[in-house]
Amino acid sequence: MQRMRLVCVAVVFTLFLAGLVGRLFFIQVLQHEKYARSAKRMRSASEPVPAYRGDVHSQDGVLLSRDVVDYEIGVDPRFISTENLKVCVRLVCEATGKSAEFRRDRLRAVLFKKEKGGEYVRLATEVPQTLVKEVEGALARVLSSAEEKGFVVEPRPRRAYPRGTLASHLIGVTDADARGVEGIEKSMDAYLSRRDGFREVLKDARQRTRIFKVGNLDVTPVGGYDIYLTIQSRLQAIVEEELEAGVRRERAEGGIFILMDPNSGDVLALASYPTFDPGRFGDYPDEERKKRRPNKAIESLYEPGSVVKPFYAAFCLEKGICARDQLMESLVAPPVSWDGGSRARIGRRLITDVHEHEKMTFEGAVVHSSNIAMSILGLRLGKQGIFDVVERFGFDRPTGIDLPGEANKAPWTPPSVWHPLYSPVSASFGYEIMLSPLQICRAFAAVVNGGRLFKPRIVDRLVRDGEVRRIPSGEIECQAISPETSRQMREILRLVVEEGTAKWLKIDGFEFGGKTGTSNLAKKSGYTKEDYLASFEGFAPAENPEVVAVCMVEKPRGKSIYGGIVAGPIVAEVFRRIFKVANETKLALVRKVASN
Repeated sequence: MQRMRLVCVAVVFTLFLAGLVGRLFFIQVLQHEKYARSAKRMRSASEPVPAYRGDVHSQDGVLLSRDVVDYEIGVDPRFISTENLKVCVRLVCEATGKSAEFRRDRLRAVLFKKEKGGEYVRLATEVPQTLVKEVEGALARVLSSAEEKGFVVEPRPRRAYPRGTLASHLIGVTDADARGVEGIEKSMDAYLSRRDGFREVLKDARQRTRIFKVGNLDVTPVGGYDIYLTIQSRLQAIVEEELEAGVRRERAEGGIFILMDPNSGDVLALASYPTFDPGRFGDYPDEERKKRRPNKAIESLYEPGSVVKPFYAAFCLEKGICARDQLMESLVAPPVSWDGGSRARIGRRLITDVHEHEKMTFEGAVVHSSNIAMSILGLRLGKQGIFDVVERFGFDRPTGIDLPGEANKAPWTPPSVWHPLYSPVSASFGYEIMLSPLQICRAFAAVVNGGRLFKPRIVDRLVRDGEVRRIPSGEIECQAISPETSRQMREILRLVVEEGTAKWLKIDGFEFGGKTGTSNLAKKSGYTKEDYLASFEGFAPAENPEVVAVCMVEKPRGKSIYGGIVAGPIVAEVFRRIFKVANETKLALVRKVASN
């Protein structure tokens, strides 16, 4: 009996060893690859290595937009006890300043996931690293080693705008997935975008990271290009300050300002008002966001009024249709009826000037912004001549600036259905033609810079890891007028400020030129008697222009509606600050006296 027991034990033990050897043979030989892969998965994992979206700078290096790393905090209820989950939720919500209602909502979500076996619940986003460390330190005294992996902290890059509203319409915003949806963030998204990398990490049995495997970057992170714009931060700040002050002073609905280098086409500043803070773009109510969002300098089209007169005047000089000292009465022919006064009849239409100017010359017509004189020139040009002006100065096409949403087609009277008599008359003083402020600005630059129509430039260079890609400057689209015609137009436009419709903008000791404009804003039922667009385009200094500017003020509700009184002072103040001129405009001096 004893021997039988020993034999049985020996047989059982032998069978156990044989089974164990067989199992080991099955695992280590027959299924070696499968279990090796499983072991590798258990002790290693891929972890993202974040890259960063490119920064946006002004031309002089001021940081306007960049990625900053905040953290997202959450819990995985599978690994943490119910009591400790409550502690986690309370600590995180208190540390991040969440409301009691928010804390109760998160606690309900966590306990529901715990009951249903769910994996992850977000507790807080945009948490700075210092606060993350404090929360981790507090929870280290509460959670066990096994529970620690249930407390999840993940880096989350977000877009930050350190200069607030400065150049907001130029910079734009990104969405939650770091894709540009407005401004440069959108138009240059392909260059700004990042590509995250991945690396393999080794973990212990508790699935905590132990060490990075050196050299095992499965995918190398690639950051975006840094974008340097052509705008100057000082000039942009000046423009925004003066535009806001002017719009508020005139109790207007909004305003636009563009400052450009006439000798290269570089945009030095561009602003729309009202503006917005890109960092809290999503916080604005829908109606408010809709009002603030548009970059009206390129997206909106206007019947601009008298600011188009220099373009037709320059073309008439260029083509020899008239000379500077030619009397406008000498050009009168049927169907125009005009005795040289402030009223003229063209067919069935009555054209009026604000003031009467005897013996008006071509030069005087521009200086004093005569609608009658420009109507006579419009008829001389005819429909085809008007179209030639439109084509020469780029009004029939987008400018091609590197910004999204540029207006393309004019939603107004199509040239194909223009009236052969009345439409050239209307176009000659800025109606029946729709233009964007940027189109006007670059065309006005061509009038005063020697006749060169430049493609406007907003991006100066792209930089990444020592690589610099410069965007060509001074790209000439065409020669709109001759240098001699341009010289004559500079002299005429200087007289607009010295003695014409912008004489209240004159500054002793500092000469600049420009052109005023005032136009009715149209509604579906026709033109209103309340809503106007007050405009001024200017250049400085008068002799050798370094900057050109276009300012438009929508629906002023102050004491005046005229461009020389509403928009002109904004341009003049910008010029004063740019060139550090001590003297003030005549209008500013008069206003000071009146206020005292």
